[in-house]
Amino acid sequence: NKQDLETFIIAKEGRLEDIEISDYKAENTDISEGYVSESFTFYKESSADVIDDKIYVVPSLFFKISENPFKTEKREYPIDFGYPTKERYMTNIAVPEGYVVESIPEPLILQLPEDLGKFQFSPKVVGNKINLAAFIELKQSIVGPEMYPYLQAFFNQIIDKQKEQIVLTKSK
Repeated sequence: NKQDLETFIIAKEGRLEDIEISDYKAENTDISEGYVSESFTFYKESSADVIDDKIYVVPSLFFKISENPFKTEKREYPIDFGYPTKERYMTNIAVPEGYVVESIPEPLILQLPEDLGKFQFSPKVVGNKINLAAFIELKQSIVGPEMYPYLQAFFNQIIDKQKEQIVLTKSK
């Protein structure tokens, strides 16, 4: 909140894989409770692969978890996340003129045992746009080691889902 907006946006562009941000808006940045909401339009060079008459796009873009933090086979101590977390991402992708959606990833809902957390991934085609809603929630800040295998599998499934691609085909 105290940082110069232009400096903040430049830093965010670098953290988010060198995108170009425009139309940036933020809500609830002046309060210490509740949620912070950011919205912006962005441009990213090489965010899709074009092969023949098809375009392949990973819709999670830079909002994905690239590596599972739970790598060891076993855990003997509690896991400390620091605080409960709830993140929601909504992305709208415009289908380029002359293309149609061939396929999108299937929706997915993952639930951790004991209502510990949830992941929801929901892509939809609406007209000439693809709307993607992704939600991840971890309800406890400290989790016992007995939940480690569930967390490990949970994050593996999230990573696998976020790698799936949208395929656009040139219309005939």
